[in-house]
Amino acid sequence: NNCSVRRVRTVRSDDGGIQISGYKPGIETVGYQSQVSPGVWNPYHGGAKNNVIEDCDISGGALGVELVGGAQCHVRRNTIRNATLHGLRMAGGGWDSELTENRVLACGHTALYVDYCFLLVASDNQLYSARVDPTTGTPIKTAISLGEGRDNWFRRNVCDGMVSDSILNGVNVRPVFESNFVTGEMALWKTTGLISRANTYKNNLRLKAQATGLSQNDLALSKIEPSSAVVFDGLRHVNTFAAL
Repeated sequence: NNCSVRRVRTVRSDDGGIQISGYKPGIETVGYQSQVSPGVWNPYHGGAKNNVIEDCDISGGALGVELVGGAQCHVRRNTIRNATLHGLRMAGGGWDSELTENRVLACGHTALYVDYCFLLVASDNQLYSARVDPTTGTPIKTAISLGEGRDNWFRRNVCDGMVSDSILNGVNVRPVFESNFVTGEMALWKTTGLISRANTYKNNLRLKAQATGLSQNDLALSKIEPSSAVVFDGLRHVNTFAAL
């Protein structure tokens, strides 16, 4: 607890460039199958609290920065380059934590991976993915992947790639997306209670299947595929051939 990692440069790693791990007995199993379990959602269940990673330059490795079982941590102003898998990985470790002003460049898969997180705030980050289909070589950039989580907030991020909840298992509950610029698809299928406000979606806006929530004052520049349970309020839409 209460540790700081500042102005560190990493050039190679076999796993994560910088990892904060606070797993305690039971953290992986308590309520794992439940979307409302106190064991999953308790922000103080993580064993690594109030740690800071800032102003670091991280290159290589499968992961850039990873929080595992951490709570109330701050990851800010870091540059993460050429991670082969995930640039910022919040895997059960983003409880009540903040990701601010980070740059993820040329990430091989997902720039920001969020699973089993509660009250995570990700703001003013630049999330660039270089993911391609291994068979065809077609770009399938993924800026943000959402798994199971609750009450997480994403604001003012530049997302070069898609935002999706279909890559990971589990339902994301009440996420807020506000004032983000997304170049890829915004494709949410299992997210409930979504608040999407004042975002610019350059590619398709697909809120389908089980998705529920509110889109308010968003700007959509391409096709819209709406869920019947998503309310659109003040949507600005450029493509007149959308399926809305």
